[in-house]
Amino acid sequence: MLRSPWDAAAVLTAGLGVRYPASRHTTLLGAFELNLADLPEGSYKTQAWDPDLLTVVETTVRIRARVQPNYGFLLAVEWHPGN
Repeated sequence: MLRSPWDAAAVLTAGLGVRYPASRHTTLLGAFELNLADLPEGSYKTQAWDPDLLTVVETTVRIRARVQPNYGFLLAVEWHPGN
């Protein structure tokens, strides 16, 4: 994972997958994934429209280092024609 300006973060990933043969021609697939990212400390610039000034205002945002969890879940159907 990256955080601007391109500081790399260490990521630990764990996952679990399941396959279930529903019929002769189809298989159901399920997967769950957990990613823990050790995001570095840093700052980035953001821009927003200010309607009072009628211009774009640039602001610097400072972010502390932290561990961020990211979850993923996937369901799929696998088809086997002619089996």
